Amino acid sequence: MRFNLLYISMVLVLFTGCVATTPDTIKVDDKRLIYQSVQEEIDDYKLQGDVLYSTGYYADAAKAYEMVNYYEGHALIPLEKIRSIHAQAIQAAKTHYDRGVKYTKDKKKLALIEFNKVVCNDPTYKDSVVRYKTLKQDPAIEPFLAKLEESLNKALEGDLSKKETLTRVHTAMNELRLYDETNLVVAKAKEVLKKQRTVLIDEAVGQYNKGSFENATSSFKFIQSVYPKDPIAQKYLSLIYAKKEIHSVLQKAKDALKKGDYSSAITFSEKALEIDPHNAEALALSDTAKKEYEKQIPELITKGKELYNQQDFTNAKKVFQSVLLWNADDNTSLTYIKKIDEQLKTIESLK
Repeated sequence: MRFNLLYISMVLVLFTGCVATTPDTIKVDDKRLIYQSVQEEIDDYKLQGDVLYSTGYYADAAKAYEMVNYYEGHALIPLEKIRSIHAQAIQAAKTHYDRGVKYTKDKKKLALIEFNKVVCNDPTYKDSVVRYKTLKQDPAIEPFLAKLEESLNKALEGDLSKKETLTRVHTAMNELRLYDETNLVVAKAKEVLKKQRTVLIDEAVGQYNKGSFENATSSFKFIQSVYPKDPIAQKYLSLIYAKKEIHSVLQKAKDALKKGDYSSAITFSEKALEIDPHNAEALALSDTAKKEYEKQIPELITKGKELYNQQDFTNAKKVFQSVLLWNADDNTSLTYIKKIDEQLKTIESLK
């Protein structure tokens, strides 16, 4: 990954207080901390861009994606995509402006929502800013916005260590920003939620590391409810799902092994290894099942030959195919399967 050199220099000054410091002289641990900080900024702007785009704030989404490229030092987000989003912002401003004008007379709250989107996407569009400010000062609207702002302030005064409080902050913030995206209390709420996200992530990761997967799942899902598309929450939820899937598959492998169904035991243990190639339990089960299965090979080949001689070609083929699960190059099985296919083809042609 190539980081923007100007940004790296700024961070080096922050860490060392010396503009003469270069990437070659900085300590390894400090470098790691710097790069981690930059990566967190990149992830944060990428997440912001995704959320803003999905909610129709195209101009701000484009700016967030531009910051991703700035920190990366190259166009991680394709420039054509960013140009397209800027174009969407201009078109969205026109659409929302037309709706806002339509609603201004008798649906002022809806009009405020529309002009809020206009000024966020293209504040230079016609007289959108003037219309928006006029609506906010309307006798019917001003107390309404004040009430929403009061509700958010009250939520922010609660115990922010509690998930219930964060949910109230998140809900109240989204309701206010629907009408006034640039409201200062909304900005304060965003900062609070960003700070508390770190606390919640640390708690959830701690639960995961202790093996408390149910609690971790609940925590990460809550994080996603407050911070949509959070990359860390998505990552750990995927890991938890994989662990649960492995546990389920390994249990099936164990059950099959107990029943002497070594073919199924191999299949299930291999499936677990597809999810986690280094899983020790899956490797051990696979090894045990294959060793037991290998002991059955001579018996299976004899059974396959008997079924073939009895002209039970379908079941004979299944037996020889099961041998190939252990040894894909077994010459006897390959030869008989070829003969069976020819026999089946002849039988089909005589029908």
